[in-house]
Amino acid sequence: MSKTRIVVVTGTSRGIGRGLAAYFLKQGDVVCGCSRKPATLRHKNYRHSLLDVADEKAVVAMIRGVVAEYGRVDVLLNNAGIAAMNHALLTPGSVARAIFATNFHGTFLFCREAAKAMLRRKTGRIVNFATVATPLLVFWISNVLFAGLAALGMMSKSPVWLLSSPAPERVIL
Repeated sequence: MSKTRIVVVTGTSRGIGRGLAAYFLKQGDVVCGCSRKPATLRHKNYRHSLLDVADEKAVVAMIRGVVAEYGRVDVLLNNAGIAAMNHALLTPGSVARAIFATNFHGTFLFCREAAKAMLRRKTGRIVNFATVATPLLVFWISNVLFAGLAALGMMSKSPVWLLSSPAPERVIL
């Protein structure tokens, strides 16, 4: 059995997601990343999907494509996220919808699809990234961002994910 893991990382165009992808590539793993922007990583074991994590059809297609090509998903790192740093009274509805679409719905979609693949093999690991600002309730960050991240935290703790064994982990950075 191959020790090379198939790792899916969301939000790989920059920042933590790009760093995670580079780390797992250095470990000899295959990384299937995605972002709304073109790939910034070039590596023989890196596969990039240009997509919005809130686009259900695109998420389903990506995970199915990974499973079709590699036979499995070993690790899902839900890192993609957006923020609004304005007060809730100044946050447009369109911004609130975008925050929930990316931070909650996108994470949910990737969890759902990866868990299906992992359940078939009865193994896998899902890690959902959030922010340290959630438990600290940093006063100047939009309440909408907190609500979305709190929903993400509760979803990650939901017993329904126990079916995928192990349940998703919540990582706060």
